[in-house]
Amino acid sequence: MDELHYRYYQSENQDETQFLDILLNRINDFGEIIVYEQEAHFRGIFLDNELPKGITLVTPRKNQTTASDGSTIEVKLHQDMSILDDAPPYTFLMGIQEHPVKSVFTTIVPNHVLYDLLSEDARECLQKPLFKQNKPTSYSKDIHFEPRLRPLLVMDIEKGPIFKLRPIDSEEIQPQGDKAIRCYEELKTKRDYAAEQSKIKVELKKGDILVIYNLLTTHTRDVFEAYHNGTDRIILRTYVSDCNNLVANNDINSLF
Repeated sequence: MDELHYRYYQSENQDETQFLDILLNRINDFGEIIVYEQEAHFRGIFLDNELPKGITLVTPRKNQTTASDGSTIEVKLHQDMSILDDAPPYTFLMGIQEHPVKSVFTTIVPNHVLYDLLSEDARECLQKPLFKQNKPTSYSKDIHFEPRLRPLLVMDIEKGPIFKLRPIDSEEIQPQGDKAIRCYEELKTKRDYAAEQSKIKVELKKGDILVIYNLLTTHTRDVFEAYHNGTDRIILRTYVSDCNNLVANNDINSLF
């Protein structure tokens, strides 16, 4: 089943000037880049050129402001862009530069693994709109966001359970009522247990590409110290559509 949850491509080329083309070619095998306005403030420069829209240069810093750029913030298992009802099918990560001291791993947990850990009571409760979603801490100040009630678990006929989990635990998610509070606490406990027990751990080395099936999994990454203010671990990140319907057609293996 793991082949339906992620793909890892080990680099065969260490020439940084070709990395972006390699990434774009791999993306074309799956679909098209999705551009989110919410991510615009995360964009960066790579090899003195501005990256294409939708591709982000992720360089965690000592001065932590969000889960994306604060290296010592403990990032929890989450679905990327889970704030959206239609989150992107794929998250693409490409290693540009490794941490000089510590091996930093990305941990992936299939949704069904976390779902199976939950009690029936929690499964039922989490599917109800009992959880107030406040403005994400990663959003810039100029982005308007209207708080709303939402479920944290969506059951999809084709894909199975989908968890709308956020990267950090904060007042961003507020359970409404005692039962919702209990179920949310159970979810957080089981989520942490699933992350600890997961056997899917990938270290992104220079030029490697990791494709995470964002609708079928949750993921996180290790905590680490950013020694040189964001110059010691660098990755490229982008979100990609499923234009080729690979997951829907159960045709992932056709690419390999």
